[in-house]
Amino acid sequence: MKTTYKWMIIILALLFALPPFIILSIRGYLTEPEPQKEALESSSAREAVQQPESSRQAAPEPEPLPEPEPARATLLAVGDNLIHDVLYNQAYQRTGGSGYDFLPVYSAVRERIMQADIAFVNQETMMAKSQPLSNYPAFNSPAELAGQLGELGFDVVNLANNHMLDVGVSGLEETVSLLDTVSSITRIGAFHDEQESRLRIVEREGITFAFLGFADYTNVSGTMGAPGMVTYTANREEMAAQLAAAREKADVLVVSVHFGEENTTLPTAAQRETAQFFCEQGADIVLGHHPHVIQPVEWLKSEEGHKTLVFFSLGNFVSAQRGAANLLGIMPQIPVEKSPEGEVTVLDPSITPIVTHYGANYRQLQLCLFRDYSEEQAASHGVLGFGAAFSRSYLEKLLYDTIEEKYIDL
Repeated sequence: MKTTYKWMIIILALLFALPPFIILSIRGYLTEPEPQKEALESSSAREAVQQPESSRQAAPEPEPLPEPEPARATLLAVGDNLIHDVLYNQAYQRTGGSGYDFLPVYSAVRERIMQADIAFVNQETMMAKSQPLSNYPAFNSPAELAGQLGELGFDVVNLANNHMLDVGVSGLEETVSLLDTVSSITRIGAFHDEQESRLRIVEREGITFAFLGFADYTNVSGTMGAPGMVTYTANREEMAAQLAAAREKADVLVVSVHFGEENTTLPTAAQRETAQFFCEQGADIVLGHHPHVIQPVEWLKSEEGHKTLVFFSLGNFVSAQRGAANLLGIMPQIPVEKSPEGEVTVLDPSITPIVTHYGANYRQLQLCLFRDYSEEQAASHGVLGFGAAFSRSYLEKLLYDTIEEKYIDL
């Protein structure tokens, strides 16, 4: 009996002790894989760290910066602004007698002048207000013209020409002072005295242009008067000094020169020698005028290889002359570029031909673009009344016989 009771106690004890053991065993089974999971995660992390660079995604390359563009400026030039009495009388009539209005004469070309970075003109006639107006052979024009040159868009006005002493030294002095009152105009070619610097600098688009003006002679007995105010082409030493000083201070050296023979479309030997002199002295552009007709455009080269663009004659800008060839002029636009490294290049010009048109007895004198000038309009030109053989086809032949076609812009 005791033995039976003893076994019953043992069995009951086992029954009470077994469930916690079973539970602990089950929990141990379920939790046992956790160290394996941690080991796998550690292994993956090590693999990620040890993954070679080539298997990772490369960062995109940055876009290359655009190449800097060269600076660019355009010089426009015209020849002789030759103000005959016809022009100032018509300018007076436009105002009803209250002044002088020249602007309508230039309306066909005004926009192009305004658009140029720098616009140059040779003002052939003086503008001395204290003296009476006068026509050929000794010109004097209304003082109102000076301000209107500025309104047209001209930046550089040359006075060194054969008519600069038509009304004496005082007339030249008065004209020099008058142009100084027009703030938009840079005066070249004539000066107050010999102490005044001959060098004029104009800057556009980061490019500096130096301008100098010279003349062969004046009409006062063919002499070289007022030497303290003007530099003549015969004075090579003085010109060389001015050119050297300009070369040091500017990117582009522009020379205005009044030279050659009137009414001839071919440069003289003296013109060529003078132009070559400018080339040897480092001029980049030569703007020639005086013949009153157009002459060739050429590139010259110095002994050291320097290139100079030469316009032997731009012809007339405007006039009331009676010769058919005197009525055709050229208006070149000359591009100049400056690289980011500072290298300056003068490019080939684009030349716009222009025509001075007037009716019978010089009525309604005005400038026209050659491209817009018709045979019908030419047939009505007043110059025909003076016996000139004039037509659009005549002007076209003269143009292409004188200027290389590659430069002409119609």
